[in-house]
Amino acid sequence: MCTVHSFPQNIYHCLTWARSEFEGLVEKTPAEVNAYLSNPVEYINAMNKVGDAQSWDTLEHVLECLEKEKCDTFQDCITWARLRFEDYFADRVKQLIFTFPEEASTSTSAPFWSAPKRFPHPLQFSVVDPSHLNFVMATSIL
Repeated sequence: MCTVHSFPQNIYHCLTWARSEFEGLVEKTPAEVNAYLSNPVEYINAMNKVGDAQSWDTLEHVLECLEKEKCDTFQDCITWARLRFEDYFADRVKQLIFTFPEEASTSTSAPFWSAPKRFPHPLQFSVVDPSHLNFVMATSIL
């Protein structure tokens, strides 16, 4: 999964990453939120019984969705989608560059950013780039 999320080298890695993100954003987390909203006490008790890291992670996502990322209006959805763009295409890339700078080397002193890995570049959101606008539009609708 680290290769898929940080260093996708072929189209299958990109598709696997995208599917994982999509399922988390529009399938798994909303289902968990609905389960919580239908019976909060029972949901919390079930999470406490499991008590593993994954259940705590799921509960954090539910609370985040209900508090920080709650969308009451379509404008809120657009804002949320724009923040997703920044997260995926700028912030995560900047973090990867911070962790592995362009001049980084491996334990054998070989350049870290050598084929098949390519040094990434964060995107700057542009309202004139149709792909940027399409991402925000489609994501806000979802």
